Amino acid sequence: MMKLSMAIVLFAGLGASAQTPKLLHRFEGLPEIVNFNSTSVCNLRCIMCFQAYHPGKDTMPMEQARSVLDQLLPTAKKLMLTTAGEPIAGPFRELVDITRKYECKLDVTTNATGLTPARLQYMVGILDHLAISLDSHLEDVLDHMRGKGVHARIMTNLRDVGEYLAGKTRS
Repeated sequence: MMKLSMAIVLFAGLGASAQTPKLLHRFEGLPEIVNFNSTSVCNLRCIMCFQAYHPGKDTMPMEQARSVLDQLLPTAKKLMLTTAGEPIAGPFRELVDITRKYECKLDVTTNATGLTPARLQYMVGILDHLAISLDSHLEDVLDHMRGKGVHARIMTNLRDVGEYLAGKTRS
């Protein structure tokens, strides 16, 4: 199993005239914020995205993702699921479970085509930031950029999530 570590080494005298740099201090540790991309798969082919021309096909095997996260998350405060692919299209529930296990916060950026009240509910307690990637509020513009019917699907999902949140705040 590959072990991950990060070291920051501070040196004095690294200028052009320096003979031998002097070690000032060595910090070792792991990051507090982890940007993690477990999939290159995306359900859209947006005209401005590389996915339109070279669609992603790979998802990191969960065993490998678990191994990496089991090493990084014990010291982390936040896991950020990044968007070289659509995070919700990958092994989303498993990543949420691992994040919860280590009591980290979760940031998710999504195109919202797969965002549902059930998925939002599954993140309750750890979700710190949910970013929705939209290019326009205009249906014809968004559908031109992301595909026919995408605007309607996103608006339906956002309405459903909004109704779920409104009901949750009343209780």
